Amino acid sequence: MLFAGRGGKGARRLLLSLLLLAAWEAGNGQIHYSVPEEAKHGTFVGRIAQDLGLEVAELVPRLFRVVSKVRGDLLEVNLQNGILFVNSRIDREELCGRSAECSIHLEVIVDRPLQVFHVEVEVRDINDNPPVFRAREQRLFIPESRLLDSRFPIEGAADADIGTNALITYTLSPSDYFSLDVQASDEMSKSLSLELRKSLDREETPELHLLLTATDGGKPVLEGTVQLLITVLDVNDNAPLFAQAVYRIHLLETTANGTLVITLNASDADEGVNGEIVFSFGSDVTLNIKKTFKIDSSLGEIRLIGGLDYEETKSYEIQVKAVDKGSPPMSNHCKVLVKVLDVNDNAPELLVTSLSLPVREDSPLSTVIAFISLSDRDSGVNGQVTCTLTPHVPFKLVSTFKNYYSLVVDSSLDREKVSVYKLVVTARDGGSPSLSTTARVSVDVSDVNDNAPTFAQPEYTVFVKENNPPGCHIFTPVCAHAAAVHGAAVLGAAQRGRVRAREAQAGVLQRGGELVLFAAEAAEGAAGSGQVHYSVPEEAKHGTFVGRIAQDLGLEVAELVPRLFRVASKGRGDLLEVNLQNGILFVNSRIDREELCGRNAECSIRLEVIVDRPLQVFHVEVEVKDINDNPPIFPMAVKTIRFHESRLLDSRFPLEGASDADIGVNALLSYKLSSSEFFFLDVQTNDELSQSLSLVLRKSLDREETAEVNLLLVATDGGKPELTGTVQLLIKVLDVNDNEPTFDQSVYKVQLLENTANGTLVIKLNSSDADEGSNSEIMYSFSSDVPPTITTKFKIDPSSGEIRTKGQLDYEEMKSYEIQVIAYDNGTPSMSGHCKITVKLVDINDNTPEISITSLSLPIPEDAPLGTVIALITVSDRDTGANGQVICTLNLHNPFKLVSTFKNYYSLVLDSSLDRERVANYEVIVTARDRGSPSLSATASVSVDVADVNDNAPTFAPSRASTGAAGAEAALVDVNVYLIVAICAVSSLFVLTLLLYTALRCSAPPSEGACRPGKPRLVCSSAVGSWSYSQQRRQRGCSGEGPPKTDLMAFSPSLPAGPISADGEEHPDVDADIPAIVSNF
Repeated sequence: MLFAGRGGKGARRLLLSLLLLAAWEAGNGQIHYSVPEEAKHGTFVGRIAQDLGLEVAELVPRLFRVVSKVRGDLLEVNLQNGILFVNSRIDREELCGRSAECSIHLEVIVDRPLQVFHVEVEVRDINDNPPVFRAREQRLFIPESRLLDSRFPIEGAADADIGTNALITYTLSPSDYFSLDVQASDEMSKSLSLELRKSLDREETPELHLLLTATDGGKPVLEGTVQLLITVLDVNDNAPLFAQAVYRIHLLETTANGTLVITLNASDADEGVNGEIVFSFGSDVTLNIKKTFKIDSSLGEIRLIGGLDYEETKSYEIQVKAVDKGSPPMSNHCKVLVKVLDVNDNAPELLVTSLSLPVREDSPLSTVIAFISLSDRDSGVNGQVTCTLTPHVPFKLVSTFKNYYSLVVDSSLDREKVSVYKLVVTARDGGSPSLSTTARVSVDVSDVNDNAPTFAQPEYTVFVKENNPPGCHIFTPVCAHAAAVHGAAVLGAAQRGRVRAREAQAGVLQRGGELVLFAAEAAEGAAGSGQVHYSVPEEAKHGTFVGRIAQDLGLEVAELVPRLFRVASKGRGDLLEVNLQNGILFVNSRIDREELCGRNAECSIRLEVIVDRPLQVFHVEVEVKDINDNPPIFPMAVKTIRFHESRLLDSRFPLEGASDADIGVNALLSYKLSSSEFFFLDVQTNDELSQSLSLVLRKSLDREETAEVNLLLVATDGGKPELTGTVQLLIKVLDVNDNEPTFDQSVYKVQLLENTANGTLVIKLNSSDADEGSNSEIMYSFSSDVPPTITTKFKIDPSSGEIRTKGQLDYEEMKSYEIQVIAYDNGTPSMSGHCKITVKLVDINDNTPEISITSLSLPIPEDAPLGTVIALITVSDRDTGANGQVICTLNLHNPFKLVSTFKNYYSLVLDSSLDRERVANYEVIVTARDRGSPSLSATASVSVDVADVNDNAPTFAPSRASTGAAGAEAALVDVNVYLIVAICAVSSLFVLTLLLYTALRCSAPPSEGACRPGKPRLVCSSAVGSWSYSQQRRQRGCSGEGPPKTDLMAFSPSLPAGPISADGEEHPDVDADIPAIVSNF
């Protein structure tokens, strides 16, 4: 009977267990809802009770509660109607960042029987975030020398939304100089850059203000703006400019040393050092200029440091160069023409040549006594000389040719009256004040027999003694004879050797500073003078006929020798000669006009022809005609010119022209430049023979394409035949920093394992710069706007461009890095290039699974049905992919199993019957293992205590079994009846108390703390009476639409209570968290 009764109870319990398991499995479902972010408080989400198959009336009795891993106050359930609603502000961006999927995972738990539901609420993105730039203003510094199509990266905007709401389009305010270039790396990633489409000029536009607008794709459209402030950096692209190309200055030749000649004014449109100007003389100025002038390098003042002499140099042509201090420097040139003005600083020069002295007293009128030639080194009026003679003398000056005079007898002479005349010849110029020179001439008058002897008395009475012997002196009469006395004096002087014949015939004696001209007694001669003109080409051969000089002068050939025909010249006297046999003037030696007269327009050889008996002087002028015997000559055969590639179109570089020693048409030069696509020749004619040459740039230079340009400049004169001269122009194109560093790729993609060691080489960047020297030396750095997450994890070598790790990389913290790198050169101003390195971290299995166990019903009665839930187990792994896929298992030989209720959610349920009398406690070890290689695992142990139930009847010893069987069975029935009644009474009282307490708490006003969140501490006891501390959990339970409340909730057992122990105490059955011991492998 008893056996049968027990067998019936077992069957009923087995049936009940199967029903509970089926109910549990049915309750472990999943419901999906969606709600837009920023929904208002109270917004309907879903009828969660209805969708879970729960009656609204049973929510409170079954202790309906919602648990969320994230903020638990975002959603709430109204226990009065079972509706899930928005409780507080939901910000999708705060909740999920930029993840494409965003949802709130809820666990809904109800008791009696225990059921767990998984509810997923998708948070839909709305366009509530406008595009945002990191700063309100972005500053760009761009050198004005940047070439067209240059690109300048700018930072785009970020939109915290996702999908279409974060799809950003950009527009740039209208600009003549820039356009916006957008490169789409992918749908949501774009690289922005400004593209230069018109050349910049800082001098015209030093700053540009642009507005960049970012517009998202949401509805309504939201936009963000950033001000682009572009500062145009100055480069040395402007050469100094003089106010004039040619300055003309007049200076008196008496100007004192230190006198300011001119202050040159040059300006440079650049700024800073690029606009600071240094002045200097051109490199090809002559030594004479450097000795005469100096220039102040800073002020541009030219001052006189040497004496000027109009008679030596009449003008100076000074090339001045103005160079700025930019890098590379730019220069310009001007010409300063200094014309020296003549002042009357040279006294006339007077030369007296004696031809016939002493002069006979019976010389006829106009007898030539001496020749006087005048000269004055000054010019113009200052060089015009007049000659005068001492008044009241029987002589006069007769002009025979320009600046030539003859001293001739103007009235009769009488030696007996005046035997010597002291003449003063004065030469005076026309300057102001006038300068003069005097010469003293002593003219002796020689005696002729023009007076008869005379006695002192017409009649003499002489008394003579008688008887004088014969021959005795009687009387000496006195007779005077002036001529004899003079002749005796001369004779005596000659006998004493005071006057030598040669001196008398030719020459000049000096007495006490007085010029004395005398000669032996000369034949009478009349003053004869005339002028004849001839011409002869230079470089004529020896013997070339010039003219029949004797015939043209009216002289007979036969009388040339007797009359002592002779030719005198101030210059070289051997250039021309007269053949005395035929009276022909011919070329005797090489005549070089350029050597004889330089560049003077007029060149002639002046001859004086003198004949005696009678004395005659003739002036002969032989013009030396220029022939084209000198080609144009450049100062050097090869001229090296350094031209910066940044020079603007129409820039000029002055050239030194050729010179031609000839004159006139023979020196009229024309120039021709060899064909060039970069330069043409500009010739400015100052006057007929003065030209300014300059090379003009007509096509932009690029050193990287053309480092040198070779040109040939040809100068051709106007002579017949034409002569030419050439100079090789070697133009070296100097580098300027006009090329930015360029990377091999604009985007580099690198993959790194997250456990990469510090110092590991990530990538070695390679960039090149087409410039040379320091302009091509490249340095690397991270962009200024890279976040600290990059600078703390990576470092870059500024010289080699190597990027290495310097911090621990963790895939779980950051899956990828986007690094902006700048390569900049050492030029002035510096130019830079950009690239992007995308570092993608590859996940490794470096995180062990994590196990979280939540106890729901412990201890478990030994008669618990199969499928009874003992604990909820959650596993997680921070790794991804296979490394994050976790499998959960239990240790063998225990009556439990794991049931997967949701991804990474398990329930520990009873799999076979329990018998406390056999096993009172199970140590259940839960192992979570990922699928990484090598695999990592974690374990947690759960101590499951089995609670005793009254499933064993008391037994008697075998001797009393037959007699007491009936009484024992009756006693057992009575005890069971009383026990059931007591348990039901206590349970009913507890439920009523709980309902009353809940109603009072929820009806209280909010200030009293009703429905406020709390963190109750739950305590459970094991079957053997030991106590353990559990986790703190936030529980939710509230009725109505008011704020949620938090209380300490005691969960009633899911199965009938166990039997009363022998000591009369009831074993508590309280839901609690099971302490877990977790170990990692």
